[in-house]
Amino acid sequence: MSSDMDYNQHYIKRIHETLQRCLHEYPRTFVLRIDLRLPDENYAEYLEDSTLMTRFMESLKSQIKFTQKRKIKQGKRVHHSKVRYVWAREFGEEKGKKHYHVALMLNNDAWYAAGTYYPKQGQYVHCLGLMIMDAWIRALKLHAQQDYQNKYYPLIEFVHEGDFNLNSNGEHFTWHYDTIMRRLSYLAKRFSKDNSDEHRNFGCSQS
Repeated sequence: MSSDMDYNQHYIKRIHETLQRCLHEYPRTFVLRIDLRLPDENYAEYLEDSTLMTRFMESLKSQIKFTQKRKIKQGKRVHHSKVRYVWAREFGEEKGKKHYHVALMLNNDAWYAAGTYYPKQGQYVHCLGLMIMDAWIRALKLHAQQDYQNKYYPLIEFVHEGDFNLNSNGEHFTWHYDTIMRRLSYLAKRFSKDNSDEHRNFGCSQS
């Protein structure tokens, strides 16, 4: 971090607390960074919609719960996992468009990677990445449109080197934890936030 003045220290504290809660419940935690963008069409409506992240998280949690129940019915071993999260609303420097930076935190024994989130021979494989993409498209209410996968899945970006497998009992835990916190602190930067409206710029799990 360049300086404490460049980052909202309250946000940093909340990121730390959220990650600590996850590690307390899941000593092996998977952290995944994604960016969620808005389509050009109906952008003005999305700009004023303050419920996008709520709908996104509700959809993702519902899909994960359904997937785990289905695996249990199939006789497969299932590790329970809450979905903890941190998100930041920002506006692009060049075009000023609203977008969201998100960090998801899950039980590493249940989810240790996003999976294959691009089509193979025109087909998508069911995995965490696919559920994330579907959740955002549902939050945008675009899932009923024809060919929505090809048109709108590119709105979701899986950040390069943005997945972390953190083991609190690992030999280099402190180094890995500090590395992750430095990466997640990006969500707390003051620059590119908009405080002129009444919408929240930051949110995280409450438990």
